[in-house]
Amino acid sequence: MKVEGDKYMLDYNTEEELFEGLIPALNVKLKNLNKNKIKNITKEDIWNYLKLKKWMSSNNLLLYQMVDDIINIDNILLDNYVKDEMAKNR
Repeated sequence: MKVEGDKYMLDYNTEEELFEGLIPALNVKLKNLNKNKIKNITKEDIWNYLKLKKWMSSNNLLLYQMVDDIINIDNILLDNYVKDEMAKNR
């Protein structure tokens, strides 16, 4: 995003635009998760996990790095994160 002080310096004006641009990679990851019998995770869950757990401490991320992170995120860590978040929200 081209937002001053933001961690992701890409050609997106808002975080929402960046999310929209990453939907194809998020869909690939969801298919992989479903293939591995993990069905309780959404695109937003993947996005939030990476924003909070990986990208928050990164500087000047490039789009290909974000796509790589989405595709290669550990399924078990992601699943545990989602389960923990669901438990917090009950």
